Amino acid sequence: MHYQHKPFIELLLAILVVSCGNNNDKNNSPEYNKKVYPAPISTIDTVPIKDEYVKEYYSTGKIESEGRIKGSRKTDYWRYYDQNGKIFKEGNYLNDVMNGWWQEFRNDSTCVYRGQYSNGKKHGYWIYFYPNGEIQKQGDFINDNMSSWWKEYNEQGNLTYEGEYSNGIKEGYSKSYKNGILQSEGKYINGRQKGTWKYYDENGKPSRIQDYD
Repeated sequence: MHYQHKPFIELLLAILVVSCGNNNDKNNSPEYNKKVYPAPISTIDTVPIKDEYVKEYYSTGKIESEGRIKGSRKTDYWRYYDQNGKIFKEGNYLNDVMNGWWQEFRNDSTCVYRGQYSNGKKHGYWIYFYPNGEIQKQGDFINDNMSSWWKEYNEQGNLTYEGEYSNGIKEGYSKSYKNGILQSEGKYINGRQKGTWKYYDENGKPSRIQDYD
């Protein structure tokens, strides 16, 4: 007996064609062809920066200093001790460089100075003290050099000098005193007396005038 399978075969071929067409559309679509790559591994992320509080010691076992380090560099507040365990210096670091307020002390714990640093250099207001606690001098630094208006005192706290500085040398108007009484006044240029200067006696009365070239 001979059977006619043509209609069935045609139906089967149609199904295969449609199926293959759908697969081809999928293979050609941008989403299907998009390759997914693994995310790169960051060596920075895998090696954390050390941030911890540390203490350093003398060979005798007594503490020498303490403070915070970040990535092996000193940062933030640090304190230093002498062999007797007394603080002799303290201040702030930024990336292993002195930055911000610092102060230093004598053996009797009296303050020697208090001032500001910027990138390892004196920069900003500074004040120095005598051992008896009286102010010795005070003024501003710019890049390690005395600048602007400074005042100096004797150990009794009396003003002895005030004047302008630029790049570490006297530059501009100044006055000198003895026992708090004005003794002289005039201008400095490049560290040397220039122009007209006025001088006074021990009672503060004018005594003479002198011109400097």
